[in-house]
Amino acid sequence: MIHTPDRNKKKTYIFSAIVFSVLAALFLLASIPVFNAGVWQLLAMLVFIVSAFLLDKYYLSTYSYTFNGTEFVVTKTTGKKSVKVCHLDTDTFVALYTKEEWKKNKKTRQINSVYNYNAEFLPREYMCLVFEMYGKVTAVLFQPSKEMVQEMKKVIPDTKENQ
Repeated sequence: MIHTPDRNKKKTYIFSAIVFSVLAALFLLASIPVFNAGVWQLLAMLVFIVSAFLLDKYYLSTYSYTFNGTEFVVTKTTGKKSVKVCHLDTDTFVALYTKEEWKKNKKTRQINSVYNYNAEFLPREYMCLVFEMYGKVTAVLFQPSKEMVQEMKKVIPDTKENQ
């Protein structure tokens, strides 16, 4: 089962327009002797670096989620280059949380790392797959289809059985 969330082109254009406007305003302020030009140029460079990172991670890349019953794979595609960024076997799965459950238990959980493979910057809905590998509990944020969530829940051991 493979799921590739669609990119929202409207969000990409809005984000690009906002970044361009902010950068133009900062460089315009750098040319006016109101304040030290170096400060405005430094701010413009910081905005450029952060926006380039966000553009690459969320707006120009596509994530594909593959689940076949025994393994879960996340593939990131940017342009014509595809890279496998996550590969998990189902025996490492611990839990699968919705966005609300994930935020609710934020303060009580003991997780070492969280990897964000969401297709959008601030998605409305996403899931969190918690897994344990080499004694460390880690989480992956992603945007699966409803069918994929149902299939993943079938292979995750029920916590009530372990008590």
